[in-house]
Amino acid sequence: MARYCRLLEEDCFRGRTSSFVVMLLFGIGAMTAIAPFVSVHFLGSSLSFMMIYVWGRRNKHIRMSLFGLFPFTAPYLPWVMLAFSMLMGNSPTIDLIGMAVGHMYFFAEFVYPKLAEIRGWRIRRLMDPPLILKWICGEV
Repeated sequence: MARYCRLLEEDCFRGRTSSFVVMLLFGIGAMTAIAPFVSVHFLGSSLSFMMIYVWGRRNKHIRMSLFGLFPFTAPYLPWVMLAFSMLMGNSPTIDLIGMAVGHMYFFAEFVYPKLAEIRGWRIRRLMDPPLILKWICGEV
């Protein structure tokens, strides 16, 4: 988690600390809301998978490999880690929660603004830190 957290901070969120905090709060909130429905009590692994998912989607051209044998690109890293985790006998539920929340965040932060601009929608960014702060304070 620390490695991909650092990579996200240094690359995608350079100079946008508030956006990074919003990402973490979104992930924590969404996972906490989902956890009771799937009987999951520890969400650290899910948060790691969320960060790995977002990092992989933002760095889609980076080549990687598993044990030097299976080459793949960065967007497939969470899926490779999920398969490896399942081979080790772990349940996929926790990892899939992180990937699902990572996908929701990726869509809201990077896909939706482009779509909103093309379609001319009034709300252009869903993960805008000042807008979220106003919403929390009840000003919106």
